Amino acid sequence: MFEYHNFIKLAFLVVTLLPTALQGATTIEAESMTVGGPYAGVISTPFAGVAFFGNGDIASQQVTISDAPGRYTFSLRGASSNASAATVTVLIDASPVGSVTWANATVATSTLLQVDLTASGNHVVAFRMDTDTGASDAYVDWISWTRAGSIPPPPAPPVPATVGALTSGVWRNLFAEAGHATVDIDAKVAAAWQQLFYGNGTSQRIYYPVGTDKAYILDTGNNDVRSEGMSYGMMISVQLDKQEEFDRLWRWATTYMRNPAGEREGYFAWQ
Repeated sequence: MFEYHNFIKLAFLVVTLLPTALQGATTIEAESMTVGGPYAGVISTPFAGVAFFGNGDIASQQVTISDAPGRYTFSLRGASSNASAATVTVLIDASPVGSVTWANATVATSTLLQVDLTASGNHVVAFRMDTDTGASDAYVDWISWTRAGSIPPPPAPPVPATVGALTSGVWRNLFAEAGHATVDIDAKVAAAWQQLFYGNGTSQRIYYPVGTDKAYILDTGNNDVRSEGMSYGMMISVQLDKQEEFDRLWRWATTYMRNPAGEREGYFAWQ
């Protein structure tokens, strides 16, 4: 009887000491994932995991999520290498779904936005460094996820406004109307901006600075610059209040695409 009671106490102690992400969750240790990029590597301190030292560093693994469709909450345990913040982007099947930031060298678990997976089976879970400035490195211990529940049905569409948004100043947010929280929407948009404008130069970004004051949007299908892409880039910059990026695109367009004379003077070339 004494040995049995001691066994129960020991088992209880072990369970209570398990990291939160390991209780009722699927967890992948970072050091067991496929590590890639120019600088990423496995580390043993401050924990067994991976370190990201520059943009493009990535760790990924294919997993089977059998209880999808559903809404899942993702968490990562990690830290910055010093007192400066370090951020990694989380991707599901190569698409960014948000980012996690550690403010300093204190090891902490950060919970990502909830992610809706519409299909069961194999998915590639990954995290990548996209915002390195040289101020710090990112250390990742593990990534885990739990099924938070079923994907809620979208709410009924709103009653059409009787006054246009330009007049009322009230602009529809389709993400919010679909039931997503403001913090999740902001994270999703920020991750998309980071990828398209400042992601990996060979596989992610379409915005390319030129010199000290210009930039263009690359048409990746034709390897050139087109008026449609430039206009979308400027519109995105306006909507997200990115003055520098807008000014760079405008200067490039007026320098290289606007006709200076002739019957098309003032008009912009489409290519």
